[in-house]
This record gives sequence, C-alpha cells and structure tokens, in this order.
Amino acid sequence: MNRDQHKLHGLKMKDRQSLVLREKLAGLSRAYLVRLSTTLAEARRIMASLGGDSVDDENFGELYRIFHNIKGGAASFGLMNIGSVGAEGVEIIARLQHLDSSSRQMAVTASVRALETCLVHLEALWQDATNVTSPDDRQSLPVLDSSGVPAIPLRASGRSVYLCDDDEL
Repeated sequence: MNRDQHKLHGLKMKDRQSLVLREKLAGLSRAYLVRLSTTLAEARRIMASLGGDSVDDENFGELYRIFHNIKGGAASFGLMNIGSVGAEGVEIIARLQHLDSSSRQMAVTASVRALETCLVHLEALWQDATNVTSPDDRQSLPVLDSSGVPAIPLRASGRSVYLCDDDEL
C-alpha cells in the first residue's frame, strides 16, 4: 500500500470523499492553468495584429471572448486575481464596443494600451500561479501540502464548484 492509499484507508468515508474531490479539483485547476498559458499566447497574437487606430471588430470580439473565458474560468477555481483582471479586459472591450463609430475610433489606441496592461498583468499572475511554493497563497496553483492534501478549499470564494464524478470512491 503506497502512502496515498494508506492515508485514504485511515480516513472516514466522508473525509475520504472530500480528499478525493479535493485532489480532482486540484487536477482541474492545474489543467486550467496549463490551458491558460495557451489562451494568453492567443491573446498576445491577436494583440500583435491590432495596428494603428483602426477598429478591428473581429479581433476585438475574439479578445472579448478570451478575457470573458479567463474571468469565468479563474473564478471557478478561486483564482480571483486572475478573474478580476479578465473582468477588466471584458469591461475595456465592452466600453469600446458601445461607443459610436467616431468616438470608438478615437478610443482604440487607449483601449489597446489598457488591454496590453491587462495581458501583462495576467501573464505575471499566471507565472506566479505556476511557480507556487506556499500552500497559503490562495491565488496560486493548487499544490499538495506536506500531508498530501491540496491546499485549496472546495468552496472557493463562497462559490460552489460542482464536479460530476463517475468514479467509485
């Protein structure tokens, strides 16, 4: 019996289920952060294609989708700093999209600069989250503490996280 199996064997059923769910949630959080690196690279690619003062509705629409997905995905795993920067990106693009064409044209450069700031901030937060050393950092990638239990709550930030589990416990 390995260390993890031994640890599970000594726990009550409820505690065992909680531990298994925490481990699965930690795995989902890791997968989210791995995928986030690809998402940030895509946002960076789109940002590089925005040039001058012209409004590119297609690229701004794609950036809106990316920032919106970052906002929601991060919130699902309690990564509130990442989620709030994603929300900032959503708000910047939404404000731009609601302007009339002449006002919009004048606001593009400032909006692109603000989105660039959000992207740099997201990249830094992602870097911090993937270089975790302390289980006390709730903004971090869930890692196992010395007892092998993921250092994240099942209810991150007061929001429920629902898992569909077909595995036997």
